[in-house]
Amino acid sequence: MSGLNIWLLQTWEPNPLDDPTARPWRTGMLAQRLVAKGHDVEWLCSNFSHTRKEMRQREPGVTELGPGLRIRAIPALGYRRHVSMARLRDHLFVAKQWRELAEASEKPDIIVASYPTIELCEAAAEYAREHNVPLLIDIRDQYPDLYWDNAPAPTRGIVHMLCYWARKQAARALGGAIGITANGPEVVDWGLAYAGRKKGAFDRSLYMSYDPPLVSESDRARAVAYWKEFEGKQIVAYTGMIGQTIEVGPIMHAVAALPNVEFVFAGGGDGLGFALKWAEGIRNVHFTGWLKTPEIQRLLEIATIGIVPYRDRANFERGITNKPVEYLAHSLPIVTSLQRGPLVEMLMDEGAGRTYRNTEPATLAAAISEMLSDEQELKAMQGRARALFEHNFHPDQVFGDWIKIIEAVAAR
Repeated sequence: MSGLNIWLLQTWEPNPLDDPTARPWRTGMLAQRLVAKGHDVEWLCSNFSHTRKEMRQREPGVTELGPGLRIRAIPALGYRRHVSMARLRDHLFVAKQWRELAEASEKPDIIVASYPTIELCEAAAEYAREHNVPLLIDIRDQYPDLYWDNAPAPTRGIVHMLCYWARKQAARALGGAIGITANGPEVVDWGLAYAGRKKGAFDRSLYMSYDPPLVSESDRARAVAYWKEFEGKQIVAYTGMIGQTIEVGPIMHAVAALPNVEFVFAGGGDGLGFALKWAEGIRNVHFTGWLKTPEIQRLLEIATIGIVPYRDRANFERGITNKPVEYLAHSLPIVTSLQRGPLVEMLMDEGAGRTYRNTEPATLAAAISEMLSDEQELKAMQGRARALFEHNFHPDQVFGDWIKIIEAVAAR
């Protein structure tokens, strides 16, 4: 197949405008592999960084990342809090700005849009229909369901009712896609339910994946020095957002019950201030804030266990997020609060992790203690964790399958 002109719509994922040396995430890895196959790729992102809460460029524009790959920043308003009306206004504004840019550009052969945001995917569906361009939507988070899932139990019915328009937007967005991909088979089914159709040839579960970043000798030396005092210790590591998705109570219990284990949380977000307050004076828990890629990679190299401490939400049960895949790539057994879903099934079937219950905080300390009590079994679990990554999450498999779908849709 001759080279395709492909638009990737992914507004919030970290990208080279944030840090050119950072490892690529899902859209970044897809972009690199599409270019390697001879396709021309334009990645359209918001000019506002969701994780950093700052503008990426003073004047939004196009940045050439290499032959056949460029990134275009869409004008944005920005917001300070994850949950806010300002965020919704920003999403609407970005979708409107993208539509204007799209109308002024030569139309692509295919669009691959990351969901959310609902607003941008809806705009993409409208554009695709009007211009006869095939659209694939890749689901990463299950909005608007997350709005009422995250609401206090007594108010969930009201929030669900208030999200009537958002549910209609989701149906229009997902209904406009010729194919739906997602980070788990149940998530694909969730998207198809909103789209109002049965599963077709281009609907596919494509798990998250991980490419180890290329790190210079000087950066690696800096990272090794940063973690020097942790060398040789038992470390339970977490990397990512610290906010309303994390259940803190069991972690506090485990920190107190396991004084010889270091709990390291590398990341930031709305909940970091609260986390720093409850960690004051506790020797074996550490909140680092956001770290650069070499420091994160080194942390996972020396860690013993990776923790996935999610609140009980269907969004995390149905699919598999970046976090556990990154742990498995570094041969880290996983301890998770999830009780069901593909991640739990894989960990239990392959003997690569343990679960605990948010409603019973002592179960986290017990799970970690059990994993650390047998050194020989722990090493075996580490090997099984890496084997699980190779079998289900290796980038050659994930992105090879994805690119076949993209090329088949474009050919059709």
